[in-house]
Amino acid sequence: MMAKNVDNSHINERRLRPIYDCLDNGNNKKALQEADKVLKKQKDLLCAKVLKSLALLRMGRQEESLRHLKEVHADCPTDDSTLQAMTICYRELHKAELIADAYENAVKKDPSNEELHSHLFMAYVRLSDYKKQHLTALGLYKLKPKNPYYFWAVMSILMQAISDKESKLAHSLALPLAEKMCKRFLEENKIEAEAEVELYLMTLEKQKKYNEMLSVMDSPVGAKLSNHLDFLSKRRADLLRRLDRYEDAFNAYKQLIDNNIDQIDYYTELIDIAFVLNEKSSAEANDNQNSGVINSGSVSNGGANERAVQPRLRGPYLAKMVLFGRLEERQRTQADVEHLIKQMANSVIDLLFEYFVEFGSKQAAIYDMLFILEKFNLTEVEIQTLTLQMKQSIANITENYSDLNSMHRHMTYLYICHYLGQNDGLSASNRLDFVQHLGQIYEKHFENIIAKSDIMTTEPQSTDPFVTLMACVMFVNKEFDDNILIQTIVILENGLIKSPANFHFKLLLVKLYNMIGAVSASHTWLESLDIKHIQYDSLGYIFATQHMIGAHFNTSSQLLGNMLKFYSSNVKDTLDYMISCYKFGSFTKVEEILLFRDRLTNSLQYCLSAVDRMILDMILETKKNEVLIVMYYCSHSSTENIINYMEIDVENDKFVWNEISDNRDFSVIRSHHQKSESSVKESQKRTFDDEILWLKIRNLLIRAIAASHNLVNDEVKKKGLINNNNTETNGTEKRNNIDVLSELSVQFREYISCVHSSTFAESMLSLDEPNESRIVSFSKLNYFEVLSELIDFIISLNNEPKEGSLSSDPKSGDIFASIVDKLEESVNTCKTLFSVRSTLELLTNTMETLSLSIILLGICQSIMKYKMNINSSNKKNRRKKEVSTAGSAAAEDTTSYLVKTYASLVSKFEASAQRIDTILKAVNISSVLSERFVLDGLSTIGGQRVDTDSNEY
Repeated sequence: MMAKNVDNSHINERRLRPIYDCLDNGNNKKALQEADKVLKKQKDLLCAKVLKSLALLRMGRQEESLRHLKEVHADCPTDDSTLQAMTICYRELHKAELIADAYENAVKKDPSNEELHSHLFMAYVRLSDYKKQHLTALGLYKLKPKNPYYFWAVMSILMQAISDKESKLAHSLALPLAEKMCKRFLEENKIEAEAEVELYLMTLEKQKKYNEMLSVMDSPVGAKLSNHLDFLSKRRADLLRRLDRYEDAFNAYKQLIDNNIDQIDYYTELIDIAFVLNEKSSAEANDNQNSGVINSGSVSNGGANERAVQPRLRGPYLAKMVLFGRLEERQRTQADVEHLIKQMANSVIDLLFEYFVEFGSKQAAIYDMLFILEKFNLTEVEIQTLTLQMKQSIANITENYSDLNSMHRHMTYLYICHYLGQNDGLSASNRLDFVQHLGQIYEKHFENIIAKSDIMTTEPQSTDPFVTLMACVMFVNKEFDDNILIQTIVILENGLIKSPANFHFKLLLVKLYNMIGAVSASHTWLESLDIKHIQYDSLGYIFATQHMIGAHFNTSSQLLGNMLKFYSSNVKDTLDYMISCYKFGSFTKVEEILLFRDRLTNSLQYCLSAVDRMILDMILETKKNEVLIVMYYCSHSSTENIINYMEIDVENDKFVWNEISDNRDFSVIRSHHQKSESSVKESQKRTFDDEILWLKIRNLLIRAIAASHNLVNDEVKKKGLINNNNTETNGTEKRNNIDVLSELSVQFREYISCVHSSTFAESMLSLDEPNESRIVSFSKLNYFEVLSELIDFIISLNNEPKEGSLSSDPKSGDIFASIVDKLEESVNTCKTLFSVRSTLELLTNTMETLSLSIILLGICQSIMKYKMNINSSNKKNRRKKEVSTAGSAAAEDTTSYLVKTYASLVSKFEASAQRIDTILKAVNISSVLSERFVLDGLSTIGGQRVDTDSNEY
């Protein structure tokens, strides 16, 4: 019998193989045909049915796929191939709960199957159902007593405590239980693997039982822990510090330094601990005694100077400068370290110059010295002394263009001078002369070093920092000058001809082109960067909104779509990673993956991208006949479809505002200037707050539009045109749509007041500071008021207003006309490249407001159509007149008044739309480009002729 089952299994596998091959190759139509062939021969082969469902799903025939899946699901299959195929289908349908249900049914039919229990546990991992994980893992351990299953149960308990941060009960019960379970295995000597020891340490760490952790690490079972790259030693030192055992921690870090002399992090930790020990010993000693660790010189001499015996290691030198800075800080309040400072050096200038002499020829010297200079506030005299000493030391090598070490030393000197502000006082002509001089140095080094070497063009060149420095010098005074911008673009484009793989040049060009609204040029370099995955989140702020500002709506929609695909795949991928962690015992990574997932889910960039894409979809998916506003006949069908597709929850805000994280990476583009480096952090905080307010307004606007659309559905339900069976959601009665919209309108008004009373972070001409939020440009004109008035008009329509009962009648048409006036004025005064960008942004804001206004007007028309029978036939109207009463006459007066109000509103928007069309036809960006490039004597960028027909826009 068993042999027969095996034979059947092989036969089935052979028959299914062609289907698998077609699915793997993406040939879903062929897979469907092969599945049908198999099912004709063997109708009850469930795996074939599931594979057919998968093919249908990937062909976009979701309803058929679900119907076949439902049939198979009801049969409760237990064979692995069918269940695995069902898992793939449900994953692609984002229905992880059905995966768990399928395996639950399979386990009921075959309760002794270890593999099914294991898959059920993983299904609960996908759902983050930690209680069921725990129960399943314990059941699995009882079935097959294996260590991994037992520790799956422990990890599930631990995750209950981690996920429920607010509940003290979870911590008081779950964590001790997890500890007890691990301790039991430890006492019974059943622990077999490093992962099991790590899990025990995790449970102790969550309870801050650091002494117990040290005991475990020092016990025989601690020998299972790996000390790769001093990981275990570093962990032990960190625990000693947390326990305030500073003497032991000090010795532990000294031992770490002995093992890795060049690790600056160990030195900084050692210095911090030394100062704590010094404070303690000073407090215990008499006033006249100096018995502290710092005073004894154990850090200043033994911790750094002794390490300097190996002259080519940078760590000890950097540590010495860090310690010197800390001692100088202490000297301001206490004079007990003055003799130590004198022992180390006369001033920090001596240490910096010593480092420059020793390591200035290394490529890392620039960033090392900038790292140290950030910690010191040098006086003007000290700056002049340092730069003079450095200049004198390189006097004999500046003309040597064929030596790589000489080039790096010269480059380090130039960067330090720029960072310390030595180029700030240059006039415009002197700055251009200096940049030209840098360009000559760059050319000579390139010809004598790079051109004669076998370095491939796909690798960054060692001369590239010269080009970056030239760009930074050009923008040092943050002037809105077209000449500076054009010269910088030329420098970077030329740099990319010689070093086409340099990502820094490309990012700078993306930012520079965005500054003038040249989105096509910006997008070209953006595509060459091949940004993907996590870079969408960390670098998205550079380009995500700029395409919308430049009025490239289709490109922006495509780009946002790619970004959102990454965020949606993040959830699926992290679940797969978590399952792998359980399978291979990497328990320490489970929490890290969860935190990573939550950080991306609550990312500012993700929230902005999601909301922007929804608004773009509302604008772009609207058919052309909806843009032409014709009273009574305006089609509203495609807007209705897109709003229904979005499934917007109008009652509840989907964002958790206090958990939104700022994942923007500002370290990628740096201006290498002291003042700019300090202002970036402040700009980051201010722009984050601005973006949050902008996000709140946009999100609320989407909800208000969806709530307005729901009012149309309410009127349709009253007419009996659709079933009204959605009175409850999850057992909770839904609120009245008009009440929801009224509440959203009040909130919208509050946000508008907040916008007008706030001061926003307006961007300066800077290479490294973030772009200003779009809320800055929206706050300068009454865009929000246009939409708010229309929302209020919709509310008034629902309340059956009479003549004069509307709140001073909707003013949105007049407000929008004044916005168009400003647009026309901006177009007429657009004479510079920077003004082109601001004009394009004004145009984008105006068109976006107009598009959303059209959607709201379409909703108004639909409400009037169903509520007041405005579109009724003449025959019906004649019947109504025959039986009219005084009440119906009043209703006709109201209808007539609303029709006139709506018609007036529509005519004002139509007039404004026609004016915008006239303005756009008069726009001639190419004349601005031609004028600027001709005046500057520049007709080429990067060796290619500049296209002045505005195609870059």
